[in-house]
Amino acid sequence: YGDILESSVSRFEQFAACGYAHFLKYGLMLKEEEEFSFEAVDMGNVFHAVLDGFADYLKERGVTWFQFTKEQSQEYVDKKLTELSVEYGETILLNSARNSYILKRMGRILNRTIETLQYQLKKGIFEPKAFEIPFSMVKEFDGKTMKVRGRIDRMDTVEKDGTVYVKVMDYKSGNVKFDPVSLYFGLQMQLVLYMNSAILTEEKKHPDKKVEPAALLYYQMADPYVERSEEVSSKEQVEEAIHTALRTKGVLLEDDGVVTMLDGSFEESSDVIPVERKKTGGYKATSSVVTKQ
Repeated sequence: YGDILESSVSRFEQFAACGYAHFLKYGLMLKEEEEFSFEAVDMGNVFHAVLDGFADYLKERGVTWFQFTKEQSQEYVDKKLTELSVEYGETILLNSARNSYILKRMGRILNRTIETLQYQLKKGIFEPKAFEIPFSMVKEFDGKTMKVRGRIDRMDTVEKDGTVYVKVMDYKSGNVKFDPVSLYFGLQMQLVLYMNSAILTEEKKHPDKKVEPAALLYYQMADPYVERSEEVSSKEQVEEAIHTALRTKGVLLEDDGVVTMLDGSFEESSDVIPVERKKTGGYKATSSVVTKQ
C-alpha cells in the first residue's frame, strides 16, 4: 500500500506462495498470540547471534577462521550461550529441564558447526570477508518505489588472475535444498538476491577488476549421527562421515578452477561442496553445477 513499498526476500516468497496469506500477514498484520515458549525459530535466532559474535571474537584476537583452535571455539560458545540464556525471553532457557536440554543441544550443534565451517574453509582458498551484511535495493516502477532489505549471513571471496570470485553462504537450522523450480516460481529467491547484492558491492570495491559469482550455498547447522559399519568404525572415519553429512548444498559454477578453489583436495566426491567427478572426467549428473550462462 502507498507509493513507497518496503519489502524483503521472505515477503516476496510469501506472496509467490499465497497472495492471501501475504495479505493477512503484511496487510492486516495478523499474527497468532505469542506463547511463552522456546521454538525452532528462536533456536535459529540464537544460532545466528552466536555465529555473528564469533567473527567479532576472532577479529578482536587477531585470529582468522583458518587459525583458531577447538578450545577457543568451545570457550566462546559456552560463554556466549550462557549470556544469551540469561538475556533471552526472561530466562526461558533456564526455567525447565526441557529447555536446559535444548541449551546443551544448541551448544553441541554450534561447536560442530564452527569446527565444520573451519574444515570446509581449509579445504579451499576462499576467505570470509564479511558476516551478517545488511543490504538494500531500490527499484522505481509505475510511479512507485520498492525498497528491498535483507541480510547476508556470510560472504567469501578470492582473487585470481584479476578476477574476484564471490561465494555467498546462508546458515539454516533446517534442511534446505536449492531448487531451480522453486526459484523460477519465486519461492526460493534468497541466495540469488544475496548474490546480486554481493556482486554489486564487490564491483564498487574493485572497479578495475572483473567480479564473478562462484557459489550459492546453504549450510545446515546440525550435529548429525552416522551409522557405524565396517567402512565407518574408527574415530577418524566417523568424523569423515559427519563432514560428508554436513556438506553444503546449493549451486556453484561449472568451472574446474572455481571448484578447486572451493575444495582443492577431492578426487571423486567432495565432502565440502555438492560435486562428484566421473572417472572419465567431467562432473556427475548429481553434481550441483551450472554454466556461467
